[in-house]
Amino acid sequence: MDRKLKRNRRRVSPRMVLCALAILAAGLYPSGLSAQDKGDQGKDAAPKTPTLYQRLGGYDAISAVVEDFLERLSKDTAFDRFGTGRASDSSRKTKQRIKEFICAQTGGPCAYTGREMAPAHQGLKITVKEWEASTKLLQASLEQFKVPEKEQKEFMALVEELRDDIVEKPKKEETPAKQN
Repeated sequence: MDRKLKRNRRRVSPRMVLCALAILAAGLYPSGLSAQDKGDQGKDAAPKTPTLYQRLGGYDAISAVVEDFLERLSKDTAFDRFGTGRASDSSRKTKQRIKEFICAQTGGPCAYTGREMAPAHQGLKITVKEWEASTKLLQASLEQFKVPEKEQKEFMALVEELRDDIVEKPKKEETPAKQN
């Protein structure tokens, strides 16, 4: 009898296990909610307020805005000094970090892996005039993708918080010492 059981036993592949788990998960959480979210849903539970990340449209929407914004910067001669002398790999990494940063700062699932803003921009001598011109270009990118006004204002407020870390303060000119 033992021999008969061994012969009839089917091998279970890892793929079959994954399929079974997926079917089980779909049956338990048909609406796509996680176990934690399911436990949070009750008659008295208030609906969760969507994050700015969600209201902006998620990663793909943020990526599109960043791509458009960086394209605008590259076409503006006022920013020529920032785009020269960089390898394409370096540019791609910078672009990716900008997307990660925005994703993380707006409540998305991304982890920002770059440096803090102040050391990352130290020595670039970004002026107030350049900052203001770049924020206008960013605003234009948000408008290009029809981001609602409320989300634009909230997003631009987050950007404005970075001003002190990015804009280099002009050094005070030393007054020459009086000679007797």
